[in-house]
Amino acid sequence: MLLWMLLLTLAPGRGQTGVPPKAFLLLKPPWTTAFENEKVTIVCNSPLPPVPGDVTWYDDESFMTKGSKEIRVKKSGSYRCRTSGSSLSDPVHVEFSSGQLILRAPHPIFEGDNVTLKCQERSKKVTEKKVFYKDGQKLRREEVSASDSDAITLQSVSSDNGLYHCATPHWWDFLGLPESTSNRLRIQVQELFPLPVLTASPAQPVEGGPVTLTCETQLSPQRPDVRLRFRFFREKQPLGSGWSWSPELRILTVWREDSSYWCQAETETHSVTKRSLRSRIPVQIPVSRPVLTLAAPGTRAMVGDVVELHCEAQRGSPPILYRFYHEDIALGSSVALSGGGASFNLSLTKEYSGNYFCEADNGPGAQHSEAVTFNFTGSSRNRIILVTVGVAGGLLSVVSLAALVRCIGTQRKSGETSCPRTQSRTAPLERKAASPAHKRLRTASNHGSTSTPDALLLTPKRENAAEAVRERPGARLLSLIHIPRSFRTPSFGRLLAEAVATYATASTTAFRVA
Repeated sequence: MLLWMLLLTLAPGRGQTGVPPKAFLLLKPPWTTAFENEKVTIVCNSPLPPVPGDVTWYDDESFMTKGSKEIRVKKSGSYRCRTSGSSLSDPVHVEFSSGQLILRAPHPIFEGDNVTLKCQERSKKVTEKKVFYKDGQKLRREEVSASDSDAITLQSVSSDNGLYHCATPHWWDFLGLPESTSNRLRIQVQELFPLPVLTASPAQPVEGGPVTLTCETQLSPQRPDVRLRFRFFREKQPLGSGWSWSPELRILTVWREDSSYWCQAETETHSVTKRSLRSRIPVQIPVSRPVLTLAAPGTRAMVGDVVELHCEAQRGSPPILYRFYHEDIALGSSVALSGGGASFNLSLTKEYSGNYFCEADNGPGAQHSEAVTFNFTGSSRNRIILVTVGVAGGLLSVVSLAALVRCIGTQRKSGETSCPRTQSRTAPLERKAASPAHKRLRTASNHGSTSTPDALLLTPKRENAAEAVRERPGARLLSLIHIPRSFRTPSFGRLLAEAVATYATASTTAFRVA
């Protein structure tokens, strides 16, 4: 499963940037329990080289004193310290008992240690063998290692090891009198090393490339003599040669389909073994070569149009950054956060004819598309509208001139002093005035008359509508004229057809007159 990034958190005490390591405490003598009137010396140490400065001491979270790295205590309490080069230590509880019998445990105790508990009387007399209890239950001596009558040894302790005390049997116990018992003691087991954390370098390896896994943890500075060994897993399958003293493992080739990884850390004596959480390494897929497409608003792009440039790589881990170029000049960029393509809108100017290409980049390496050549007319749509209107005006001027020539020819032929109006404007009136005669002529024609009056030319007989269109004056000229889309309206079409027809009729008459 492909992920964006590997989220791993270092465990406390691993020396994160800006956080100094903890100070730690030692006891002299190394027992956490003492009789009243005895003295215990506590020493504050730092895992780093000594830094000049006073040591601050705390008793049950309250400020106690500031000064030397050693203090002597006479009362029960939980003590902590801090040095100039370290952060606050973990607490150590020291118990002073007024009883005749105490149970002592050493300090410090770490996971996996073999711990000796010592039962001691105030009078220090040699008595019969002591009896030891765990959580109120009497321990049989075969359950523990007993080096002498006053001590037992617990094997490989853990952080939750129960509550202990000891007792001294007497000859009068058969009378039912209470026996001498010690204090209740819960031993303070410290963490030898935190849970390991698996990290990858690089954090997002490229598919088919190498990756180095590291099993990160850190031993307590109080146990520098302990050695750890490591091993790595992919799901349940061990990697490499198994256990190794190195916390690193290099994988030469990693693939997107690879499953989760985890690691183990173990002490040399096998007393403590810990494993990391499972981590999925986000393998990054490089982008493939993108494809650039351009989309204009019409069939022909012009200055002022907005063109959409779309760039898309079919393969690659998101997010993908797309950059757009015109002749090696960057136009802009866009990010596809969840993969796929991205678009960029460009308002055209005269300088934007030429070659375009795009670039896709998600980290491992950028890929360029093939160049796309895009040429367009330098005219704007507003200019084309003005030119079209000018052409139409010029055409109407030509038509007017032709009409004038016709008028002059008519005057020269008939001797009239004024020019008649355009036929297309007066045709309806002429047809209306001539309609009675037209009826008479049609009737005469039906009776076999061979005369052809001038009025009959106003309503010539046609075989069909297509023939009428073909024979309409100026029809061929009108078909050769290109009308812009913005002028293609019924009213403009009628006006232009009428002007062309008038021009064609006038031209024919003028030639006849000539």
